[in-house]
Amino acid sequence: MDLRYRKLFAWVALGTGSITLHRIYFLFHYHAEEPWLDAFWALFAGLRFDLASAPLVTGTYVLLLSLLAHFRGRIPDIIARILLALQILWLAIIHTALYASTFNFGVNEKLLGWEFFAYLNDLPNLYMGTFYKDIGAALFYASIPIVAVIVTIQTFRKSGGFTSREPDKWRLTFQPRALITTVVILVMATIMIRGGFQQSPIRTADAMTTDSPYLNNLRLNGIFTVLNDSRDSLEFKAFHEEETNIAFINQMLGSGKISSDFPLLRKMPARRVPGKQKPNIVLIVLESFTAKFLEAHGYSPEIAPNLNGLVKQGVYYERFYATGGRSANGLFAMFTGIPDRAGRTILRSSQVQNRFGGLGTLLEARGYRTFFVHGGDLKFDNLNTALPHFGFGESFGRDEILKSGFKASTNVLGIDDADTFKFLLTRMDAGGPFLGVVFTQNTHYPYIAPETKDYSKDRIQNLFLSSYHYADAALGNFVRELERRPYANDTILLFVADHTHHAGLNYLEDRHIPFLVYAPGRFAPRRDSVIASQLDVLPAIVSLSGGDQIYAGMGTDIAFRAGLTTGQKEQTGMSEGFAFFAGGSNTNSIGWIEKNRIGIRWLDRETPLLLTTDPPIRMDNLAGSEPDVMKSMLTKLEHYHQYARTLEKENRIWPEPEILSKLETGKN
Repeated sequence: MDLRYRKLFAWVALGTGSITLHRIYFLFHYHAEEPWLDAFWALFAGLRFDLASAPLVTGTYVLLLSLLAHFRGRIPDIIARILLALQILWLAIIHTALYASTFNFGVNEKLLGWEFFAYLNDLPNLYMGTFYKDIGAALFYASIPIVAVIVTIQTFRKSGGFTSREPDKWRLTFQPRALITTVVILVMATIMIRGGFQQSPIRTADAMTTDSPYLNNLRLNGIFTVLNDSRDSLEFKAFHEEETNIAFINQMLGSGKISSDFPLLRKMPARRVPGKQKPNIVLIVLESFTAKFLEAHGYSPEIAPNLNGLVKQGVYYERFYATGGRSANGLFAMFTGIPDRAGRTILRSSQVQNRFGGLGTLLEARGYRTFFVHGGDLKFDNLNTALPHFGFGESFGRDEILKSGFKASTNVLGIDDADTFKFLLTRMDAGGPFLGVVFTQNTHYPYIAPETKDYSKDRIQNLFLSSYHYADAALGNFVRELERRPYANDTILLFVADHTHHAGLNYLEDRHIPFLVYAPGRFAPRRDSVIASQLDVLPAIVSLSGGDQIYAGMGTDIAFRAGLTTGQKEQTGMSEGFAFFAGGSNTNSIGWIEKNRIGIRWLDRETPLLLTTDPPIRMDNLAGSEPDVMKSMLTKLEHYHQYARTLEKENRIWPEPEILSKLETGKN
């Protein structure tokens, strides 16, 4: 092999090896209770992430050396020295990131993501602090760049680098062999960066396969997490001082705060529901079910006759809004009680490894069996990784359902909704109390239905309404089948959408989704007109399951507020209701809905928008004519967004098990 290519591969090996060396140190430095076999397996599994990072670690040479292979002869000594200096400087930056990330795990049990860039000014103090606390770690990290520089200089001194004895013959020529080799190198680098041939490039969330932060982070390296999160820095924009921000939200959310270290933790008082306590609870998440197509909002009753009929028998929230515009946004908000980001979802970021008081975790602690059913692929948006982390004991997607031997009709998206509901019933039949979640899919683009009806002259709208009608029929059959079960009277159904279908909607319709609590034997039919959102789903389900529990959530107990549960009243600063949202069809936007106004601002620009929610819907910006209302809206939405992102960044949403145990027994 040509000397230049041998050097190139040597640099790739050096890059991979140096990253792995950091993880070996991590292995021994933080090892505690996990079996050594599990730890060494996690170290081995992490080589995939090391290889994905190696082309970036040796990026200067991987790219330039392969291109320089096209030059006949050797390049001038000065250029070779500049390239070497740049590579050494790059290695120093790389190892600084690795060092800071490893140290950060000892602070909050996670490697650094985008925060690395915020910590650059503090790195000297960070290093000196480590030196005083752990001289072994300090000497280890100091030795890595020194050894790298010595090896580099020695290698180039012996080989002569790329210095030219005849610089005038330095020119670009076509060399087929070199060109083929360069293409092969670039293809290999692409495969390495992607982490293999799978459908999506590997993400930080792919390492989150256990309940142990140590084992999960042992698979990762700081280069991978920093670069994977670097484009999320805008999400963590601070509008107010942190202490002011926390005090503002604490006052807004009201009483029940029990920890200064984890300011979102609250103790919900005991709740009672009519009938049998600890009822079975089923959350039915309807893909893209825009509220405007229901009879309750003035649309033709023929589109969704089954859900329209259930609305008349249940407790329907007329002003209920999605917290985002994608499935990941809605699911994350409902499963954690925390709003998702305005840009890239948390489910695809390193922060998915944070501690969350997930909905499944909370009800499992109350003795509930928990499961999630979806007709699509659970790998989409990392659901296969996130669901166990949120406490769901069983997760069934398309592959899991079919592998179980269940006979189901499939389509391009996965399993048809009708069969997904039938499979859901098999999980419910296994006994209660249970928390079951089902997520439909036929109403997702390309809008799949066995029959296309003439609902609209617009072809796409007609396809969507046909799939809407089909999904409505499937859920109607599910409810009728459930009512034949002996446990039907012990079961509460909650119908909600993940988001709207977005097409042809005004700004308010694009947020408006249905939310229905259905249990005819327990709750009298009625409408609730107070503003609410998906953030309220977690506290509502905790309330319906009995309350008397610590939880973390930025919503309110809308079940108690609507009279579905009884007990001690909590004090809250938002008695009239509100809805916060982030992202959606407009990225980088955050917003607030209150009374008859909706306020919107973008994270990357200063001009806000204040609009009316009163019909007829208009796009007149009222920010100038109602400055006080605009200021109040901006204050609330900025505080809300910053609060969620700050606690996410600092991993202060949910405590470690030992701290939670002390809080539950009142010893903290």
